[in-house]
Amino acid sequence: MKRILVSREISVPSILKVYKGVVRDLGKILKEHGFDDVVIFYGEGIYDLFGKKVESSLEGIKVLGRFEGKSNRLDDVYDIAFKVPHTSVIIGVGGGKVIDIAKYVGYIRKIPVITFPTAPSNDSICSPLCSLIIEGRRTTVPSRIPFGVVADTEILGSAPESFIYSGIGDMVSKISAIYDLDFEESHSDIKHDDFARMVSEKSIDSLLYFKTSNIRDEEFLGKLVDSLIMSGIAMELEGDSAPASGSEHLISHALDKILPNPHLHGIQVGLATYITVNVQDNPRKDEVKELFDETGFWDFVRKEKFNINAWLLAIDNAPSIKPNRYTTVHVEEMRKEMKAFIKSDEILKTIFVDEVL
Repeated sequence: MKRILVSREISVPSILKVYKGVVRDLGKILKEHGFDDVVIFYGEGIYDLFGKKVESSLEGIKVLGRFEGKSNRLDDVYDIAFKVPHTSVIIGVGGGKVIDIAKYVGYIRKIPVITFPTAPSNDSICSPLCSLIIEGRRTTVPSRIPFGVVADTEILGSAPESFIYSGIGDMVSKISAIYDLDFEESHSDIKHDDFARMVSEKSIDSLLYFKTSNIRDEEFLGKLVDSLIMSGIAMELEGDSAPASGSEHLISHALDKILPNPHLHGIQVGLATYITVNVQDNPRKDEVKELFDETGFWDFVRKEKFNINAWLLAIDNAPSIKPNRYTTVHVEEMRKEMKAFIKSDEILKTIFVDEVL
């Protein structure tokens, strides 16, 4: 069926504050936007690390409740949503898991949400989607784009390196996703939003043009968060995840269904991107390798165990994740090439291990 795009209303964040020390200005930012009380969701262990910093700035703002985002099972999120007292705003402080919990609670309760990421691990910090566990598997569900994003680059710099590399992997995937947008338009009746495509492309450009080998550099982390924010906005413009999610994400989602303990989302997506851009013969494929070289991504993933048999199966299963799309992984011949590339590429030979599923 041909998809017809019409004029529509979209939401964009009203607050975008990304700089060193912004945690000290959080209360002031809330007051400027008329918020006088708040409910805060913290990731596991995050209150002990940053809770005092966050709440010491909230003078004159009443904290109505604190919740720890332990479970992102859909049923548990529903349960906690109706335990949240009525408040003017919800803040999600932590990584992608608790941010998605806070976003979905806000979506259910129709309360604005501000995300305060402590790790730049993926574009959920500003997307209209959430990743929750449904029937034992990680599943993407709709929510609402956050009212604001507040990110302290000093705090981000203290995140475990795995979460920073996850953010890098999630961002570089836009190179594959944009190729798949064009591929889908050329091989089907589906029409994508040109502005969403442009925003997605600009999101990765701003990161690639900043050269550094220090992933904890505060300016680099600021660029990474800005890119993740733009990626989320591209999804809002499109009305779905297509500008930020192509073959590489489908492979990752298939892995989530195969592996009992999947790797971080952005790590899987980044590695899948390297595979897809080479099979696509993507004109920007060298930029993916160069970014991974510069940032030490390859060295990091070599310390992990990636089961080659799980990945080969995930490539075959990927089209079933979104059968209504037509990306490069939906083409049988390209799936064969992706599996052959995994086995033959010299870099990937140092990363994948042959283990029984």
